[in-house]
Parts: sequence; C-alpha cells; structure tokens
Amino acid sequence: MMGRPVQHLLLLGIVMLFTLSSNMLYVLGINYSASNASYLLKIHPSSYVFFFLILISPSITSSPRRPELKRCGLLLIMVSTASLLLYQFFSVEAGGGESSLLIVTYAATGALAVALSYADTITLRQMKRFVSLFLLCNSLIGIAETSGFPRILPYVVGETIIGFDNRPTALLGHPLNNALITGAWCLVILLSNFRTPLNFWRLTVLGVHMIALLAFGGRAAVVVAALSYTCFVAYQATTTFLKGDSRDIIRLAKLCIIAGAGVPILVYSGAADTVIERFLDSRGSDETRSAALVMLDLLSPGQWLFGVPVSVRTSIQALLGSTRGIEISWIALVYSFGLPITAIVLVATYLTLRATTEEHDMGRAALLFYFFLTTLLSLSIGSKSLLVAQFLVILACFAKPLEAPPLIHAGPKSRRPNFYDARSIGI
Repeated sequence: MMGRPVQHLLLLGIVMLFTLSSNMLYVLGINYSASNASYLLKIHPSSYVFFFLILISPSITSSPRRPELKRCGLLLIMVSTASLLLYQFFSVEAGGGESSLLIVTYAATGALAVALSYADTITLRQMKRFVSLFLLCNSLIGIAETSGFPRILPYVVGETIIGFDNRPTALLGHPLNNALITGAWCLVILLSNFRTPLNFWRLTVLGVHMIALLAFGGRAAVVVAALSYTCFVAYQATTTFLKGDSRDIIRLAKLCIIAGAGVPILVYSGAADTVIERFLDSRGSDETRSAALVMLDLLSPGQWLFGVPVSVRTSIQALLGSTRGIEISWIALVYSFGLPITAIVLVATYLTLRATTEEHDMGRAALLFYFFLTTLLSLSIGSKSLLVAQFLVILACFAKPLEAPPLIHAGPKSRRPNFYDARSIGI
C-alpha cells in the first residue's frame, strides 16, 4: 500500500477532480478551455496529480490491493498514449480533435485507476465521505439556483459565457454533467439500500438528489437512471422470491412503495418542471443528434480511419444545421480521431471501469449501463471531460471494501446521524 503522504496526495487529486470544474477554472483565470491557451494549461490540474502518483508510486509501494484495476488502468494509459502518437503522426493535418482530450478524459483516468488500486481502507472511506458531502452540497446548490438564487459559477462553454440557458450549473459546471453525475449517485444510494436496512436520513438525502437531478434537466440521465433501476429491481425481485427471504421481500416492497409515491410528488410539486420542459422543447438538441447520425453517411474511407479536418467538419455541421456541435460522443470521437482510435479507447475505458468493482452483480451492471448509455447520447466523453474519472471514483465508492473497517467503539450505536460518515449521507 502507499504511504500516508501519498494517500493524502491521492485524496487531494480527487478533491481537485470534483471541485475544479471548467467554470471554476474560468473564475480562477486559468484558460483551461480556451483554444489559444498554452498546452500545459489545457491539462486539468488533477491530471498532473494522478500522473505524478504514477511516477512515484512504484518506488514506495508494495503490491496493489486491486491488481485487475491496476492492469486495466495501465492498459488505458498505454492505449491513450498510443492513440495520441498515432493521431499526431497520421492525423495532425487531417484530423480536428484536440489531443488534450486523450490526456484529460482517458489517460488521466487510467492514472487514477492505478492510484486507486493501491488505496487503503482509510483512504477509500475518506473518499466516500468527501464525495457524499460534495454531491449533497452540489444538489442543494442546484436546487437553490433553480429556485431563483443567482449562480455561484458562470455558465461557460469553451470561452463563451452562456446567458440563454437558465438551468443550474452548481459546482460541477455544465447542467448535463451535473445531471449525469447526480443520476449516478442516486443509483449508488438506491442500489446500496439493498445491502443495508432502510434509513430515513439516507432516503431524505436521496430525495434531495432526485429533486436536483430533475432540476438539472438531463433527460437522458433521468430516463436511463429509471430504466437501470427498474431492470435491477426486476432482477432483485426475481432472485428474492426464489430465495424466499421475507426480510428482503419486505425491504424490496418498501422501496417500490417509496418510489411509486415519490414520482407523483416530484411531478406535481413543480420539482420536475425543468426536465418536463426539456422533453417538450429540446431547444435543438434532438435535431443536433439527428444531424450527427446523418454525418456518418458523409464520411469517406480515409475519414473513417483518421478523422475529419476542422474546416470540413465545420462545413458539414453548417450544411446540416448542427452548429452547436456533435452531441453524440462516439460520433464526435470518430470525427476527431477516426474509428480505430475511438474503438480501442472506449473498450479500454469500459474494462477499466468494470475492474473498479470486483463484484460480478447486477448493481455494477446497472451503473455501467447507465454511464455508457447517457454518455453516448451526449457530447460528454467525446470532448475534454472529467466525467470518466469522476464516474470511476463513484464506482469505487459503490464497491464493497476488501476489509472491514477497524472497530472503534464497541458500545451501542447512537441514533443521531454522523454527518462525517458516508453511510449517513447516502451510502
């Protein structure tokens, strides 16, 4: 295992990963998203921390606690690095993708996976506490911004401040990023409730996150989260009735009743107005996705292999009326780097995320299904994004610990919730 100073450095990188959104970096005066910025500034600060951990960990660590996660993380680093070299060699003139995308979105995620494979129980527990508290604050801020309070951070896309979109940005930046991560955390809380007895405080926190998820207006996140949980409940119900465990059957019935009662309350209270409005008026998002599918027919064999020049891509988007971008991530990656690079990077990413939790259960399958379907239906991981690394951390929070936490107090447990305990705030 890594020494405590290195474990603290890993925690610092995770804190930076969630708190330093592109909006926050804009406020701090760092040209992270500017096209004319220095290349070093285009790499996220947390990426430097994770790469530094890769450099120093071999000399001060023993064998990893999760060897499979380390192997897959190294694979993702190698695939991303090879893809970057191929892109620079073959596509530097033909392709239009930004090379920092491969570093921030994918290579840095691989470095984080390697570092997490050495994380001890104390570090993982502290990580869960931070993520739980941060996402709870993020959801409360999102709800407040929806209720009329001013934004804490400006809504920035690239180098432009967006003024026409009134959806909340909270701390994670883009509303869709907020929706995707919040939806993933809602699933973590719901799925974790099948492992432990139901808790009123935990369900209250879940309600806050669900309201925020609707407030962020992410249609795909809402629909796919509901679909993922429905499939999981159906599977759980089948196995529960086959086992005949009355306690599991009662717990499952309670969760279904709570969900059934919660949906109409959220709808009729007005909390779901933002997402309902997005279903009624997508403001061009649906047309942009349809144009992205049409764009595949316009690719030549060479462009399938090496990507499309920026000037050609801009002309195609203007021709199809898709000036807002390519809002399907894998198509954006194909246009940037070509199909071979896109395929190997996405496969390596899937293997890395899959190795984060060693349990081969439906809970992990539901989370992975949610993440890939929601990200494939938006630009998200088809651009320079922190979403993959953030979801990797969320999966690590969902994973069962490899060893039990130390026994601190053998007396009766207090009924008061401990706000510094991750289990009291959602998991």
